[in-house]
Amino acid sequence: MGDAVEFMILGAGPDDEAELLSLHRWLKQDPELVGAVTIRLVEGEPSPELMGGALDALNVIINDAAAIAGLAVSFTTWQASRSSRRARTIRQDGQDRVLAAGATPEEVRAALEPGLAEAPLVSTGELHDGAEEPS
Repeated sequence: MGDAVEFMILGAGPDDEAELLSLHRWLKQDPELVGAVTIRLVEGEPSPELMGGALDALNVIINDAAAIAGLAVSFTTWQASRSSRRARTIRQDGQDRVLAAGATPEEVRAALEPGLAEAPLVSTGELHDGAEEPS
């Protein structure tokens, strides 16, 4: 893979801003990703009640193909550290893929590398809009 890989990690609703900020900090502090991955906060449309838009997503650009595996491990480690684990939607090239709350690093990597996975990756059933997996 020679080109950069760009995708969005979408928020699971208006109350998901703290989770996206946490993930943003987590990924920015991972020494394996520094210099190889660019991560930006994406605000949604401003609402009349707020001065600015709420945090809507993270825009992630992977400049080094070797960093995909590191990002997948970092993402799943962050996800496992959360008390409220949610499915996450990855948007890439206009297509959404839902990663279950318990997605493995291999599933995340396959979702991000074109050609590795033909089918949407959901480990235990279709989950949408940040729905939590049943326990």
